Amino acid sequence: MKRIVSVLLAFLAVLSPFALAIGAILTMPAVYHNSFTASLVDKYERLTEIKEEKIVIVGGSSVAFGYESELMEKHLGMPVVNFGVYAALGTKVMMDLSLPQIRKGDIVIIAPELAQQTLSLYYNGEQMLEACEERPSLVFSLPPDDLLKTLGALYNFGTKKYQRLKDGNIPNPDGIYHRESFNSYGDISYPREMNILPAGFDPNQPIQLDSSVVSDEFVDYVNKYAQKVRRKGAEIYFAYCPMNEASLQNTEEEELAFAEYLAEKIDITPLGDIRTFSSEAGYFYDTNFHLNDIGKRKHTIEVLMALALELGIPLSSLEKIPPAPPVEVFDSTYDGADDENMKYFTYKTDDFGITLTGLTELGKTQVTLTAPVGFAGRKVTIFGEGMLDGGIATTFIVPEDSPVFRFEENVFRGASALAHLVLLPSDADAILPPTSFAGVASGFLAHVLPGSGYDTSYFWRERGLTFVFDAEGFR
Repeated sequence: MKRIVSVLLAFLAVLSPFALAIGAILTMPAVYHNSFTASLVDKYERLTEIKEEKIVIVGGSSVAFGYESELMEKHLGMPVVNFGVYAALGTKVMMDLSLPQIRKGDIVIIAPELAQQTLSLYYNGEQMLEACEERPSLVFSLPPDDLLKTLGALYNFGTKKYQRLKDGNIPNPDGIYHRESFNSYGDISYPREMNILPAGFDPNQPIQLDSSVVSDEFVDYVNKYAQKVRRKGAEIYFAYCPMNEASLQNTEEEELAFAEYLAEKIDITPLGDIRTFSSEAGYFYDTNFHLNDIGKRKHTIEVLMALALELGIPLSSLEKIPPAPPVEVFDSTYDGADDENMKYFTYKTDDFGITLTGLTELGKTQVTLTAPVGFAGRKVTIFGEGMLDGGIATTFIVPEDSPVFRFEENVFRGASALAHLVLLPSDADAILPPTSFAGVASGFLAHVLPGSGYDTSYFWRERGLTFVFDAEGFR
């Protein structure tokens, strides 16, 4: 007995500091109240508060951007819960949180983005802690493996949160990626009239529909989720996400083959024809999956028509699908003086301005490089693949007035000395980062201005960067 007591006391001695640390983190004031992901708490509350038969749409940000829930409610006579937030949370967590709230008579629509991350069992504990900061009990609704991952992320989360409180660096995003951009249904209601991508699509994240993007583990999990939903007396359907056809790498035949593959693997009735959901660029907003206001109306009508057909519900006075807004021609004209930093770079010119393609012999000798803004009447808008290859630069500075809108993939290939990326532009969401920063030096840091929002940006936050808020010293 004494031995058991001794072991128990030793275990508690080890556990107590950890429990105290958790308590300290959870009792700190909230810092992510205004973040995009904080909408998860609001969506979950709506999900739990509706006791009547309801429609629940489960997925990522394409669900948040893609549905007009009030229109669905009007025609189907059931309240709608838009339960999609962010791909960085993963599709799995949205299924796990929604399942206990599904009841007899409900209709579940699962609609993940057709991409490798969202068609896997990917889960990010740190993102989850941020999302449920104001309702931490949500993490205990997760399966044991994800709960352990979340506890493992507490240290990093708590350290960053403490530093934010210490520095007074509380995120308050400008524009659409703010908690207040959502309406009571969980739809993004922030006005977005047209496509704002300079090329009409994001070439860094092409949509490739083939079996390699679907993990077997995800298929098994979704099928088990569907079985549990049905056992509750609810119905479940699979909705294709909206896809920007300008970014789609497949022919129509390949699209149909992919849809057939999904139908064979996933035991859920699909809504409609996959080809219906690849639409022209004018319907999209700022990614290949995010719709603008007109695109949202179009996608909602298409899903509504397909669902009503499955349910045998006649639709009366259904709105017509509106035409796509035009995609604006990008203006790459530059009316300033030639930037002297251009002498360090090789480049090419096209309709989107100047792309930096490499370093001149002089550029290869520079320890610090600053991106040029414009030259010969054209803006420098793209940082091209391998543009620092062969150089010794340890610091690359993007000036405040830079018109750059995209880092190409493999942009830092061969930049093994690069340890500091300095980002002085204030609008983080106006610059598309590469999906990977492979090629840079160990201990690579991104230096930004306090309050600039790169570390909470929808686009930059997933890139695994360490942000330092001292960019002012690099001006």
